Amino acid sequence: MTIQQVLRERNLSRYQLSKRSGIPWATLADICSGKTSLTRCSAGTLSKLSAALDMDSARAEAQKLEDETAQDGFWNDLERSQKVQQRLKQLQNKITRQDKLVTEWQDLTALCEMGQEADDAELLEELKAGFQTLEEKIDDVAKKIYRAGSVSYAPAAKKMLAELEKLGYGKLPVCIAKTQYSFSDDASLLGAPEGFTMNVREVRLSAGAGFVVVICGSIMTMPGLPKHPAAMDIDCDAEGKITGLF
Repeated sequence: MTIQQVLRERNLSRYQLSKRSGIPWATLADICSGKTSLTRCSAGTLSKLSAALDMDSARAEAQKLEDETAQDGFWNDLERSQKVQQRLKQLQNKITRQDKLVTEWQDLTALCEMGQEADDAELLEELKAGFQTLEEKIDDVAKKIYRAGSVSYAPAAKKMLAELEKLGYGKLPVCIAKTQYSFSDDASLLGAPEGFTMNVREVRLSAGAGFVVVICGSIMTMPGLPKHPAAMDIDCDAEGKITGLF
């Protein structure tokens, strides 16, 4: 459930949530629109949101429902018991998401402090990925590995990135799908050109695999084939003899 859905459920406006939580309206607007992911909010902001959205009340209600499910005769009224179980699951999912966000932020903050104290540049660079948006990860790969000068995003790709951040997929790694003939997304720029513009055409989520696929240029997402596939040399004569397999 997104913040927008929670606001609709509670019949709250962004302005009302801002006043209730003490979070600046502009910051809250960025969070609601997906421009700022919840995973990039500070523990203090998450705590304010939790209090404003009455998470303590949700915890109390969940505990009450758990106690009810443990009572004798709970399943005697099947319709009532199903409604209780459904509501309990909704509350538990909401609480789990909130707790996970706070825990992840606290862990990252603690590791950053350890890295700074030990002056461990490698650890700090590794932790940086935990705070990066998907767009920042794409920029890093394009500029640091492929040596692009800039990255251009099609409107649909830009919109998809914002949606994925809003849905909580911002921490996933990115996989760049592009031509194998060039560091760029243009197959005619053979080899390792520099300073080009990487064109992101489309973005897809591979949730099961655990990464976000970034499609650049005119590449097709299918198994790679050489310029002259072996299948073009396979034939069958009039007697049924197959040639070209080996």
